[in-house]
Amino acid sequence: MDIHWWETLGTILIYMGINGTLGVPLSWIYAGVYVALFYVMKAMRTRKQDHWTDYFRFIIPSLILSAILWALIGSRFHLTTTNILWEMLFIFLLLSMMYLYVDSLMTGAATLARLTYTTNFDELTHVNNYFAFKNDFEEQFAHSRTTDQPLTLMLFDIDHFKQVNDTYGHLAGDYVLSHTAQLVTKQLGELDDTLHLYRTGGEEFTILFTGYTTEQAAPLVHSIAQRVREAHFSHDGHQISISISAGVTQLHTDDDQRVDIFHRADRNLYHSKQTGRDRVTIQ
Repeated sequence: MDIHWWETLGTILIYMGINGTLGVPLSWIYAGVYVALFYVMKAMRTRKQDHWTDYFRFIIPSLILSAILWALIGSRFHLTTTNILWEMLFIFLLLSMMYLYVDSLMTGAATLARLTYTTNFDELTHVNNYFAFKNDFEEQFAHSRTTDQPLTLMLFDIDHFKQVNDTYGHLAGDYVLSHTAQLVTKQLGELDDTLHLYRTGGEEFTILFTGYTTEQAAPLVHSIAQRVREAHFSHDGHQISISISAGVTQLHTDDDQRVDIFHRADRNLYHSKQTGRDRVTIQ
């Protein structure tokens, strides 16, 4: 959750209002110092990942602001220099401990975010991977079986992908995979932003049409195939023609397991490939 400066200032002003110190100039100075400290803390979120540099970027401004604050307090309450120096030492230790704690939290959160991404997303195409598909398919299958909500599964392959690799090289193949994924992802966002693309094999992709019958999904499936067919694929000066073959099926009442619907979609995909490719088989 991102806390804005005006929220921090608003909280301080409410506190000053409750205490009846809005008309006290010294209170406004305190408020300015606290807002500045807020910015220093917020800056930790944009750290450069260099431990000592980040530490000094945090500790030096914080100590300066703390020194200003304690100088004001010392002047008001007639504290000795020794007392102020002891308080500054305590603040230094407290800020250092705070930095280490927050740094460890942010490092852990960043590590968790990277692990979550690599677990659920394909590194090349940046779409959901097979692991994510497996989990989502299991969840949606169970939900559809329980609620009688329709569920349609689309499998599609890039036609003659091996030929692309053999003719233009594997970098061209990677480009075709990535560009196809980008095209389809953009298309899904335009058609229905609740739909997601999964890369479930080398050149095989999958889409779960949750809440769609095959009749409802058919126009979307054909528009996806058309978008890929009409797209411009150019790599290293070569124009590459790309099309897809797809197999589509809907959850049946007698489908006891996920493999039942998956095998049927896979058979439909195989039929599309065996009967000329660049086509969609829906059953």
